[in-house]
Amino acid sequence: TILISVGDGIRAEFRANRHNIVIEPAVEGAFLCESDLGILKRDLFWRNQIISFAPFLPVEVSVDGRGSATLVGTWWSQGLREMASAWRIRGRWSDEGALMGERLASQWNIQPGDRITVRGREIPVVGLMATGEEWDDQILVDLKVAQEIGRLPGKIVRVLVNAVTTPDAKVV
Repeated sequence: TILISVGDGIRAEFRANRHNIVIEPAVEGAFLCESDLGILKRDLFWRNQIISFAPFLPVEVSVDGRGSATLVGTWWSQGLREMASAWRIRGRWSDEGALMGERLASQWNIQPGDRITVRGREIPVVGLMATGEEWDDQILVDLKVAQEIGRLPGKIVRVLVNAVTTPDAKVV
């Protein structure tokens, strides 16, 4: 009974909505291709172990005279929302705007419903996020928006994966 409950506990931890695998390029400053992400659910041997995943593309930007920040593109509903269920959101999740970290929003006096301008593109702030992590100083937008602003079509820098794993799983 103890052995089974320990295994169940470990599986529950890995199913808790957060990532336990990070995929990054082998060379610093390199990119991954967004088009390759289908491999995770289609061709990968361990595909049935993957609960969710979210790609990320950070772009350093200047925001309409307020200052500099990291704008991070990701997939909202397809991945990040599942892994970030513990975040406190004031406002809403939406592919049609920005989710701003609460520390940054406080510093810039931004509220949900306000608009920011990044490289000539006006973006509505649809919500503020409180995570207790570095996200609180960043701006999250849809991946395509970050790719356009950064002039990096189809590129990503990191993928966070939430997968069911066991201590004896071998990497192939």
